[in-house]
Amino acid sequence: MSRARTIAWVAATMAITACGEEVRHLPGRQGSVALRLHSPLDQDVFRDVAVLRLVARVPGADPVIREGDAAQASFDLPVPLGPGRRVEIFGIDIAGRVVASGASEEFDIEEGAPLSLDVLFARTGEFGRLMPLGQARAGHALGALSDGRVLVFGGVGEHAEADPVPWRTPEIYDTRIGRGCDGATVVCPSYPVSDLRIGHTATAIQNDRVLIFGGEGPAGILSPPALVFDARAGQFREVAGGNPHRVLARAGHAAALLPANGDERERVLIAGGEVDAGGRRQLTGNGLVFDTQTEAFVLTNLALSHPRKEHTLTVVGGRALVAGGSGATGLVAEVEVFEGSGFAAAVPVGEGARSGLRRPRVGHSAVPALGGVLILGGSDGLLSLDDPEWFAGEGGARRGVFDVRVDGSGPDHRRRSGALAGGLGEQAVLFAGGVESDGFGLAHLDRLEMFDLAQDGPAGSFIDGGSLPENLAFASSVTLGNGMLLFCGGWTRDKDRILASDEVWIYNPPR
Repeated sequence: MSRARTIAWVAATMAITACGEEVRHLPGRQGSVALRLHSPLDQDVFRDVAVLRLVARVPGADPVIREGDAAQASFDLPVPLGPGRRVEIFGIDIAGRVVASGASEEFDIEEGAPLSLDVLFARTGEFGRLMPLGQARAGHALGALSDGRVLVFGGVGEHAEADPVPWRTPEIYDTRIGRGCDGATVVCPSYPVSDLRIGHTATAIQNDRVLIFGGEGPAGILSPPALVFDARAGQFREVAGGNPHRVLARAGHAAALLPANGDERERVLIAGGEVDAGGRRQLTGNGLVFDTQTEAFVLTNLALSHPRKEHTLTVVGGRALVAGGSGATGLVAEVEVFEGSGFAAAVPVGEGARSGLRRPRVGHSAVPALGGVLILGGSDGLLSLDDPEWFAGEGGARRGVFDVRVDGSGPDHRRRSGALAGGLGEQAVLFAGGVESDGFGLAHLDRLEMFDLAQDGPAGSFIDGGSLPENLAFASSVTLGNGMLLFCGGWTRDKDRILASDEVWIYNPPR
Protein backbone atom coordinates (compact mmCIF):
# COMPACT_ATOMS: atom_id res chain seq x y z
CA MET A 1 0.00 0.00 0.00
CA SER A 2 1.40 3.40 -0.91
CA ARG A 3 2.33 6.02 1.65
CA ALA A 4 -0.46 8.30 0.42
CA ARG A 5 -3.04 5.67 1.29
CA THR A 6 -1.79 4.91 4.79
CA ILE A 7 -0.54 8.26 6.07
CA ALA A 8 -2.28 11.55 6.58
CA TRP A 9 -0.54 14.74 7.61
CA VAL A 10 -1.66 17.35 10.09
CA ALA A 11 -0.72 20.90 9.10
CA ALA A 12 -1.24 23.19 12.08
CA THR A 13 -1.33 26.94 11.63
CA MET A 14 0.18 29.15 14.28
CA ALA A 15 -1.87 32.21 13.33
CA ILE A 16 -3.76 32.91 16.57
CA THR A 17 -6.54 35.48 16.72
CA ALA A 18 -9.27 36.37 19.16
CA CYS A 19 -12.46 34.32 19.11
CA GLY A 20 -14.94 35.38 16.50
CA GLU A 21 -12.37 36.92 14.14
CA GLU A 22 -11.23 35.47 10.84
CA VAL A 23 -8.52 32.85 11.36
CA ARG A 24 -6.03 32.19 8.56
CA HIS A 25 -4.86 28.63 8.08
CA LEU A 26 -2.41 26.77 5.91
CA PRO A 27 -3.73 25.24 2.72
CA GLY A 28 -3.39 21.52 3.34
CA ARG A 29 -2.37 18.95 0.80
CA GLN A 30 -4.48 15.93 -0.04
CA GLY A 31 -5.35 13.92 3.07
CA SER A 32 -4.23 16.68 5.42
CA VAL A 33 -5.87 18.41 8.38
CA ALA A 34 -5.49 22.13 8.97
CA LEU A 35 -5.95 23.20 12.59
CA ARG A 36 -7.33 26.71 13.01
CA LEU A 37 -6.54 27.88 16.53
CA HIS A 38 -8.79 30.37 18.34
CA SER A 39 -7.99 32.00 21.66
CA PRO A 40 -10.10 33.79 24.32
CA LEU A 41 -10.58 37.51 23.80
CA ASP A 42 -8.51 38.60 26.79
CA GLN A 43 -5.58 36.18 26.60
CA ASP A 44 -2.10 36.50 25.13
CA VAL A 45 -2.12 32.79 24.51
CA PHE A 46 1.48 32.55 23.26
CA ARG A 47 2.96 34.38 26.25
CA ASP A 48 6.03 32.43 27.48
CA VAL A 49 5.42 29.60 25.00
CA ALA A 50 8.75 28.28 23.72
CA VAL A 51 7.75 24.89 22.31
CA LEU A 52 4.58 23.52 20.74
CA ARG A 53 3.79 19.85 21.18
CA LEU A 54 1.21 18.15 18.94
CA VAL A 55 -0.20 14.77 19.97
CA ALA A 56 -2.32 12.68 17.61
CA ARG A 57 -4.45 10.03 19.31
CA VAL A 58 -5.61 6.99 17.38
CA PRO A 59 -7.87 4.31 18.91
CA GLY A 60 -5.92 1.17 19.83
CA ALA A 61 -2.50 2.65 19.05
CA ASP A 62 0.22 4.65 20.77
CA PRO A 63 -0.05 8.43 20.39
CA VAL A 64 2.02 10.14 17.70
CA ILE A 65 3.96 13.13 19.09
CA ARG A 66 5.84 15.96 17.41
CA GLU A 67 7.46 19.05 18.94
CA GLY A 68 8.77 22.24 17.39
CA ASP A 69 9.55 25.88 17.97
CA ALA A 70 6.53 28.03 18.78
CA ALA A 71 7.18 30.11 15.67
CA GLN A 72 7.01 27.05 13.44
CA ALA A 73 4.14 27.31 10.97
CA SER A 74 3.44 23.64 10.26
CA PHE A 75 4.11 20.18 11.61
CA ASP A 76 4.27 16.87 9.80
CA LEU A 77 2.40 14.48 12.05
CA PRO A 78 1.86 11.03 10.49
CA VAL A 79 -1.57 9.69 11.41
CA PRO A 80 -3.10 6.54 9.86
CA LEU A 81 -6.23 7.01 7.78
CA GLY A 82 -9.43 6.07 9.57
CA PRO A 83 -12.12 7.23 12.01
CA GLY A 84 -11.99 8.52 15.58
CA ARG A 85 -8.76 10.54 15.34
CA ARG A 86 -8.05 13.44 17.70
CA VAL A 87 -5.27 16.02 17.92
CA GLU A 88 -4.13 17.80 21.09
CA ILE A 89 -1.82 20.82 21.13
CA PHE A 90 0.23 22.05 24.09
CA GLY A 91 2.18 25.27 24.57
CA ILE A 92 5.24 24.63 26.78
CA ASP A 93 7.48 27.22 28.43
CA ILE A 94 11.25 27.03 28.91
CA ALA A 95 10.78 25.29 32.29
CA GLY A 96 8.81 22.48 30.64
CA ARG A 97 5.43 23.56 32.02
CA VAL A 98 2.25 23.42 29.94
CA VAL A 99 0.98 27.01 29.86
CA ALA A 100 -1.61 26.67 27.08
CA SER A 101 -3.53 23.81 25.52
CA GLY A 102 -6.35 22.81 23.21
CA ALA A 103 -7.82 19.71 21.58
CA SER A 104 -9.84 18.96 18.47
CA GLU A 105 -13.05 17.00 18.39
CA GLU A 106 -12.83 13.47 17.00
CA PHE A 107 -12.51 13.38 13.23
CA ASP A 108 -12.10 10.90 10.38
CA ILE A 109 -9.12 11.06 8.01
CA GLU A 110 -9.87 9.92 4.49
CA GLU A 111 -8.21 10.35 1.15
CA GLY A 112 -9.56 13.40 -0.60
CA ALA A 113 -9.92 17.11 0.06
CA PRO A 114 -8.09 18.64 3.06
CA LEU A 115 -10.01 18.79 6.34
CA SER A 116 -10.12 21.99 8.40
CA LEU A 117 -10.78 21.90 12.17
CA ASP A 118 -11.36 24.74 14.63
CA VAL A 119 -9.66 24.37 18.02
CA LEU A 120 -9.98 26.54 21.13
CA PHE A 121 -6.42 27.13 22.41
CA ALA A 122 -6.34 28.73 25.87
CA ARG A 123 -4.04 29.46 28.78
CA THR A 124 -4.01 26.76 31.47
CA GLY A 125 -5.04 27.61 35.02
CA GLU A 126 -6.82 30.77 33.86
CA PHE A 127 -10.29 32.02 33.03
CA GLY A 128 -10.78 33.24 29.49
CA ARG A 129 -13.64 35.31 28.09
CA LEU A 130 -15.29 34.24 24.84
CA MET A 131 -17.78 36.14 22.68
CA PRO A 132 -21.09 36.72 24.52
CA LEU A 133 -24.32 34.79 24.23
CA GLY A 134 -26.89 36.04 21.76
CA GLN A 135 -29.22 36.81 24.70
CA ALA A 136 -28.41 37.60 28.34
CA ARG A 137 -30.12 34.98 30.48
CA ALA A 138 -30.35 33.20 33.83
CA GLY A 139 -32.23 30.07 34.87
CA HIS A 140 -31.11 28.25 31.72
CA ALA A 141 -29.48 24.84 31.27
CA LEU A 142 -26.59 23.57 29.13
CA GLY A 143 -26.00 20.38 27.17
CA ALA A 144 -22.51 19.74 25.75
CA LEU A 145 -22.31 18.08 22.33
CA SER A 146 -19.44 15.86 21.20
CA ASP A 147 -18.02 18.34 18.67
CA GLY A 148 -17.48 21.25 21.08
CA ARG A 149 -20.84 22.93 20.59
CA VAL A 150 -23.18 23.53 23.53
CA LEU A 151 -26.98 23.78 23.59
CA VAL A 152 -28.08 26.77 25.71
CA PHE A 153 -31.73 26.20 26.58
CA GLY A 154 -34.32 28.36 28.31
CA GLY A 155 -33.93 31.05 30.94
CA VAL A 156 -35.09 34.63 31.36
CA GLY A 157 -33.62 38.12 31.24
CA GLU A 158 -33.94 40.87 33.84
CA HIS A 159 -37.07 43.02 33.84
CA ALA A 160 -38.87 45.64 35.88
CA GLU A 161 -41.65 44.32 38.11
CA ALA A 162 -44.42 45.73 35.90
CA ASP A 163 -42.85 44.58 32.64
CA PRO A 164 -43.43 41.23 30.93
CA VAL A 165 -40.80 38.57 31.58
CA PRO A 166 -38.32 38.33 28.67
CA TRP A 167 -38.23 34.57 28.06
CA ARG A 168 -35.23 33.27 26.14
CA THR A 169 -35.19 30.95 23.15
CA PRO A 170 -32.40 28.37 22.75
CA GLU A 171 -29.14 28.91 20.97
CA ILE A 172 -26.15 26.83 19.98
CA TYR A 173 -22.81 28.11 21.26
CA ASP A 174 -19.73 26.87 19.42
CA THR A 175 -16.86 26.82 21.92
CA ARG A 176 -14.36 25.90 19.18
CA ILE A 177 -14.63 29.42 17.75
CA GLY A 178 -16.15 31.12 20.81
CA ARG A 179 -19.32 32.29 19.10
CA GLY A 180 -23.07 31.75 19.47
CA CYS A 181 -25.53 31.02 16.68
CA ASP A 182 -25.98 33.89 14.26
CA GLY A 183 -27.77 32.03 11.49
CA ALA A 184 -24.63 32.05 9.34
CA THR A 185 -21.37 30.95 11.02
CA VAL A 186 -23.28 28.94 13.64
CA VAL A 187 -26.78 27.79 12.70
CA CYS A 188 -29.56 28.23 15.29
CA PRO A 189 -31.74 25.18 16.04
CA SER A 190 -35.32 24.87 14.87
CA TYR A 191 -37.51 25.37 17.94
CA PRO A 192 -41.17 25.64 19.04
CA VAL A 193 -41.25 29.23 20.33
CA SER A 194 -44.24 28.47 22.56
CA ASP A 195 -42.12 26.12 24.72
CA LEU A 196 -40.19 28.45 27.07
CA ARG A 197 -38.81 27.27 30.42
CA ILE A 198 -36.85 27.86 33.60
CA GLY A 199 -36.18 25.36 36.39
CA HIS A 200 -35.58 22.56 33.87
CA THR A 201 -32.61 20.25 33.34
CA ALA A 202 -30.57 19.52 30.20
CA THR A 203 -28.63 16.25 30.02
CA ALA A 204 -26.32 15.37 27.12
CA ILE A 205 -26.91 11.79 25.95
CA GLN A 206 -25.42 9.48 23.32
CA ASN A 207 -25.49 10.24 19.59
CA ASP A 208 -25.33 14.02 20.05
CA ARG A 209 -28.70 14.45 21.71
CA VAL A 210 -29.79 16.43 24.77
CA LEU A 211 -32.71 15.48 27.02
CA ILE A 212 -34.65 18.53 28.25
CA PHE A 213 -36.87 17.67 31.20
CA GLY A 214 -39.41 19.62 33.25
CA GLY A 215 -39.30 23.28 34.19
CA GLU A 216 -41.96 25.96 34.24
CA GLY A 217 -43.05 28.45 31.64
CA PRO A 218 -45.00 31.71 31.50
CA ALA A 219 -47.64 32.16 34.23
CA GLY A 220 -45.89 29.50 36.30
CA ILE A 221 -47.34 26.66 34.25
CA LEU A 222 -45.27 23.47 34.48
CA SER A 223 -43.79 22.53 31.11
CA PRO A 224 -44.44 19.23 29.35
CA PRO A 225 -42.00 16.73 30.82
CA ALA A 226 -39.57 15.76 28.07
CA LEU A 227 -38.04 17.10 24.88
CA VAL A 228 -35.03 15.76 22.96
CA PHE A 229 -32.72 17.98 20.93
CA ASP A 230 -31.11 16.03 18.09
CA ALA A 231 -27.99 17.98 17.13
CA ARG A 232 -27.39 15.98 13.96
CA ALA A 233 -30.83 16.94 12.67
CA GLY A 234 -30.71 20.39 14.28
CA GLN A 235 -34.23 19.92 15.65
CA PHE A 236 -36.23 19.31 18.81
CA ARG A 237 -38.80 16.56 19.19
CA GLU A 238 -41.20 15.63 21.95
CA VAL A 239 -40.64 12.36 23.78
CA ALA A 240 -43.53 10.10 22.84
CA GLY A 241 -45.25 7.73 25.25
CA GLY A 242 -45.08 7.61 29.02
CA ASN A 243 -48.05 7.64 31.37
CA PRO A 244 -48.68 11.34 32.24
CA HIS A 245 -49.84 10.23 35.69
CA ARG A 246 -46.43 8.63 36.29
CA VAL A 247 -44.11 10.88 34.26
CA LEU A 248 -45.09 14.00 36.15
CA ALA A 249 -44.31 17.49 34.89
CA ARG A 250 -42.13 19.19 37.48
CA ALA A 251 -39.62 21.93 38.24
CA GLY A 252 -36.80 22.27 40.77
CA HIS A 253 -35.77 18.63 40.25
CA ALA A 254 -32.31 17.23 39.51
CA ALA A 255 -31.08 14.99 36.69
CA ALA A 256 -27.85 13.11 36.02
CA LEU A 257 -26.46 10.78 33.37
CA LEU A 258 -25.87 7.14 34.36
CA PRO A 259 -23.24 5.90 31.87
CA ALA A 260 -23.54 2.48 30.25
CA ASN A 261 -22.08 -0.17 32.54
CA GLY A 262 -21.93 -3.86 31.62
CA ASP A 263 -25.43 -4.98 30.69
CA GLU A 264 -26.90 -1.64 31.73
CA ARG A 265 -27.51 0.78 28.87
CA GLU A 266 -26.97 4.52 29.22
CA ARG A 267 -29.77 6.12 31.24
CA VAL A 268 -30.80 9.45 32.76
CA LEU A 269 -31.88 9.54 36.41
CA ILE A 270 -34.38 12.24 37.48
CA ALA A 271 -35.35 12.86 41.10
CA GLY A 272 -37.57 15.10 43.20
CA GLY A 273 -38.86 18.59 42.45
CA GLU A 274 -42.29 20.19 42.62
CA VAL A 275 -45.39 18.93 40.80
CA ASP A 276 -48.87 20.32 40.30
CA ALA A 277 -51.47 19.11 42.81
CA GLY A 278 -54.87 20.54 41.97
CA GLY A 279 -53.60 23.99 41.11
CA ARG A 280 -50.97 24.24 43.84
CA ARG A 281 -47.34 23.17 44.01
CA GLN A 282 -46.41 20.07 45.98
CA LEU A 283 -43.02 18.51 46.67
CA THR A 284 -42.46 15.08 45.20
CA GLY A 285 -40.09 12.26 46.02
CA ASN A 286 -40.80 10.59 42.70
CA GLY A 287 -37.84 9.37 40.66
CA LEU A 288 -37.65 8.38 36.99
CA VAL A 289 -35.20 6.56 34.74
CA PHE A 290 -35.03 7.46 31.03
CA ASP A 291 -33.50 4.97 28.58
CA THR A 292 -31.49 7.02 26.08
CA GLN A 293 -31.51 4.32 23.40
CA THR A 294 -35.28 3.84 23.22
CA GLU A 295 -36.10 7.40 24.37
CA ALA A 296 -38.58 6.01 26.87
CA PHE A 297 -39.08 6.17 30.64
CA VAL A 298 -38.39 2.63 31.85
CA LEU A 299 -38.81 3.26 35.58
CA THR A 300 -41.43 5.68 36.87
CA ASN A 301 -42.10 4.54 40.44
CA LEU A 302 -38.81 5.28 42.21
CA ALA A 303 -39.24 7.08 45.52
CA LEU A 304 -37.05 9.29 47.67
CA SER A 305 -37.66 8.90 51.39
CA HIS A 306 -37.46 12.68 51.72
CA PRO A 307 -39.24 14.65 48.96
CA ARG A 308 -37.21 17.73 48.10
CA LYS A 309 -36.38 20.43 45.56
CA GLU A 310 -33.24 22.49 44.81
CA HIS A 311 -31.01 19.53 45.65
CA THR A 312 -28.00 18.11 43.81
CA LEU A 313 -27.67 14.74 42.08
CA THR A 314 -24.08 13.62 41.50
CA VAL A 315 -22.91 10.38 39.86
CA VAL A 316 -19.71 8.72 41.04
CA GLY A 317 -18.58 5.10 40.96
CA GLY A 318 -21.86 3.78 39.56
CA ARG A 319 -23.88 5.49 42.28
CA ALA A 320 -25.85 8.73 42.33
CA LEU A 321 -25.93 10.88 45.47
CA VAL A 322 -28.91 13.09 46.33
CA ALA A 323 -27.76 15.82 48.72
CA GLY A 324 -29.29 18.92 50.28
CA GLY A 325 -32.39 20.67 49.08
CA SER A 326 -35.56 22.04 50.60
CA GLY A 327 -38.26 19.75 52.02
CA ALA A 328 -41.75 20.16 53.45
CA THR A 329 -40.51 21.22 56.90
CA GLY A 330 -37.25 22.95 55.97
CA LEU A 331 -33.86 22.01 54.60
CA VAL A 332 -33.16 18.29 54.22
CA ALA A 333 -30.14 16.83 56.02
CA GLU A 334 -30.47 13.19 54.93
CA VAL A 335 -28.59 12.07 51.83
CA GLU A 336 -29.91 9.28 49.64
CA VAL A 337 -28.06 7.00 47.25
CA PHE A 338 -29.30 5.48 43.99
CA GLU A 339 -27.72 2.12 43.18
CA GLY A 340 -29.19 0.39 40.14
CA SER A 341 -32.88 0.15 40.90
CA GLY A 342 -33.81 2.40 43.81
CA PHE A 343 -32.90 5.00 46.41
CA ALA A 344 -31.64 4.10 49.88
CA ALA A 345 -30.37 5.96 52.92
CA ALA A 346 -26.60 6.17 53.37
CA VAL A 347 -25.34 3.65 55.92
CA PRO A 348 -22.47 5.23 57.89
CA VAL A 349 -19.30 3.19 58.38
CA GLY A 350 -16.19 4.45 60.16
CA GLU A 351 -15.32 7.04 62.77
CA GLY A 352 -17.15 10.32 62.26
CA ALA A 353 -19.44 8.94 59.54
CA ARG A 354 -23.04 10.19 59.35
CA SER A 355 -26.10 9.36 57.26
CA GLY A 356 -26.73 13.02 56.45
CA LEU A 357 -25.29 16.51 56.22
CA ARG A 358 -24.25 18.30 59.37
CA ARG A 359 -25.23 21.55 57.65
CA PRO A 360 -28.31 21.09 55.43
CA ARG A 361 -28.14 23.50 52.50
CA VAL A 362 -29.38 24.77 49.15
CA GLY A 363 -27.43 26.62 46.47
CA HIS A 364 -24.44 24.36 47.10
CA SER A 365 -22.02 22.57 44.80
CA ALA A 366 -21.54 18.79 44.75
CA VAL A 367 -18.51 17.63 42.77
CA PRO A 368 -16.88 14.17 42.40
CA ALA A 369 -13.62 14.02 44.38
CA LEU A 370 -11.43 11.24 45.82
CA GLY A 371 -13.87 8.55 44.75
CA GLY A 372 -16.74 10.30 46.54
CA VAL A 373 -18.58 13.62 46.40
CA LEU A 374 -17.39 16.93 47.88
CA ILE A 375 -20.30 19.12 49.04
CA LEU A 376 -19.24 22.73 49.24
CA GLY A 377 -20.79 26.11 49.99
CA GLY A 378 -24.49 26.88 49.79
CA SER A 379 -26.89 28.58 52.16
CA ASP A 380 -28.94 27.53 55.18
CA GLY A 381 -31.69 29.86 54.01
CA LEU A 382 -30.23 32.85 55.84
CA LEU A 383 -26.43 32.66 55.90
CA SER A 384 -23.90 31.50 53.35
CA LEU A 385 -21.94 28.43 54.44
CA ASP A 386 -18.41 27.09 54.40
CA ASP A 387 -18.47 23.72 56.18
CA PRO A 388 -17.37 21.39 53.37
CA GLU A 389 -18.56 17.80 53.73
CA TRP A 390 -17.53 14.67 51.85
CA PHE A 391 -19.57 11.61 50.94
CA ALA A 392 -17.68 8.31 50.66
CA GLY A 393 -19.76 5.75 48.79
CA GLU A 394 -17.36 2.91 48.09
CA GLY A 395 -16.99 -0.09 50.36
CA GLY A 396 -14.13 -0.25 52.82
CA ALA A 397 -13.23 1.48 56.04
CA ARG A 398 -15.29 4.62 55.37
CA ARG A 399 -18.79 5.14 54.10
CA GLY A 400 -21.30 7.93 54.62
CA VAL A 401 -20.91 11.68 55.13
CA PHE A 402 -17.82 13.10 56.84
CA ASP A 403 -16.82 16.58 57.95
CA VAL A 404 -13.92 18.00 55.94
CA ARG A 405 -11.40 19.81 58.11
CA VAL A 406 -10.31 23.13 56.59
CA ASP A 407 -6.57 23.52 57.19
CA GLY A 408 -6.16 26.90 55.58
CA SER A 409 -7.69 29.72 53.56
CA GLY A 410 -6.51 32.97 52.02
CA PRO A 411 -7.30 36.48 53.29
CA ASP A 412 -9.94 36.92 50.57
CA HIS A 413 -11.79 33.68 51.33
CA ARG A 414 -15.59 34.02 51.24
CA ARG A 415 -18.55 31.87 52.18
CA ARG A 416 -20.73 31.58 49.11
CA SER A 417 -23.74 30.03 47.42
CA GLY A 418 -24.59 29.92 43.74
CA ALA A 419 -20.88 29.67 42.93
CA LEU A 420 -19.29 28.61 39.65
CA ALA A 421 -17.85 25.20 40.50
CA GLY A 422 -16.19 22.32 38.69
CA GLY A 423 -13.85 19.43 39.35
CA LEU A 424 -10.14 19.77 38.57
CA GLY A 425 -9.11 16.14 38.68
CA GLU A 426 -9.66 13.92 41.72
CA GLN A 427 -8.47 16.26 44.46
CA ALA A 428 -9.28 19.85 43.55
CA VAL A 429 -12.44 21.86 42.94
CA LEU A 430 -12.75 25.28 41.30
CA PHE A 431 -14.96 27.61 43.33
CA ALA A 432 -15.63 31.12 42.00
CA GLY A 433 -18.14 33.95 42.07
CA GLY A 434 -21.50 33.40 43.77
CA VAL A 435 -23.14 35.44 46.51
CA GLU A 436 -22.38 35.83 50.21
CA SER A 437 -25.23 36.42 52.65
CA ASP A 438 -24.67 37.73 56.17
CA GLY A 439 -28.37 37.70 57.05
CA PHE A 440 -28.82 41.37 56.16
CA GLY A 441 -27.96 41.48 52.47
CA LEU A 442 -26.23 39.78 49.56
CA ALA A 443 -22.76 40.59 48.28
CA HIS A 444 -22.04 39.45 44.72
CA LEU A 445 -18.52 38.01 44.55
CA ASP A 446 -15.77 38.03 41.96
CA ARG A 447 -13.18 36.02 43.91
CA LEU A 448 -11.77 32.75 42.59
CA GLU A 449 -10.57 29.92 44.85
CA MET A 450 -9.53 26.29 44.60
CA PHE A 451 -10.39 23.80 47.31
CA ASP A 452 -7.58 21.24 47.46
CA LEU A 453 -8.42 17.94 49.19
CA ALA A 454 -5.74 15.96 51.00
CA GLN A 455 -5.26 12.46 49.60
CA ASP A 456 -5.18 10.69 52.97
CA GLY A 457 -8.28 12.03 54.67
CA PRO A 458 -11.25 14.39 54.69
CA ALA A 459 -9.23 17.61 54.99
CA GLY A 460 -8.30 20.38 52.61
CA SER A 461 -7.46 24.03 52.07
CA PHE A 462 -8.94 26.98 50.19
CA ILE A 463 -6.29 28.44 47.86
CA ASP A 464 -6.75 31.96 46.53
CA GLY A 465 -6.84 32.15 42.74
CA GLY A 466 -7.32 35.86 42.13
CA SER A 467 -10.52 37.36 40.79
CA LEU A 468 -12.89 37.30 37.86
CA PRO A 469 -13.21 40.48 35.78
CA GLU A 470 -16.79 40.79 37.08
CA ASN A 471 -19.03 39.32 39.77
CA LEU A 472 -21.22 36.44 38.64
CA ALA A 473 -23.66 34.11 40.42
CA PHE A 474 -25.91 31.19 39.53
CA ALA A 475 -24.35 30.77 36.09
CA SER A 476 -24.86 27.50 34.25
CA SER A 477 -21.82 25.31 33.68
CA VAL A 478 -20.74 22.21 31.79
CA THR A 479 -17.51 20.26 31.26
CA LEU A 480 -16.45 20.13 27.61
CA GLY A 481 -14.91 17.17 25.81
CA ASN A 482 -11.50 18.91 25.85
CA GLY A 483 -11.59 19.05 29.67
CA MET A 484 -12.27 22.78 29.87
CA LEU A 485 -15.10 24.13 32.04
CA LEU A 486 -17.64 26.42 30.38
CA PHE A 487 -19.70 28.95 32.38
CA CYS A 488 -22.30 31.27 30.91
CA GLY A 489 -25.19 33.53 31.82
CA GLY A 490 -26.40 33.91 35.40
CA TRP A 491 -26.88 37.07 37.46
CA THR A 492 -24.46 39.94 37.97
CA ARG A 493 -24.71 43.11 40.08
CA ASP A 494 -24.08 46.51 38.52
CA LYS A 495 -24.27 49.08 41.33
CA ASP A 496 -27.86 48.72 42.60
CA ARG A 497 -29.16 46.66 39.69
CA ILE A 498 -29.22 42.87 39.32
CA LEU A 499 -28.79 42.02 35.64
CA ALA A 500 -28.91 38.85 33.60
CA SER A 501 -25.49 38.18 32.10
CA ASP A 502 -24.56 37.32 28.52
CA GLU A 503 -20.95 36.56 29.47
CA VAL A 504 -19.29 33.29 28.43
CA TRP A 505 -16.17 32.06 30.23
CA ILE A 506 -13.96 29.02 29.95
CA TYR A 507 -11.55 27.73 32.56
CA ASN A 508 -8.74 25.54 31.26
CA PRO A 509 -7.46 23.42 34.18
CA PRO A 510 -3.72 23.07 34.79
CA ARG A 511 -2.26 20.25 32.70
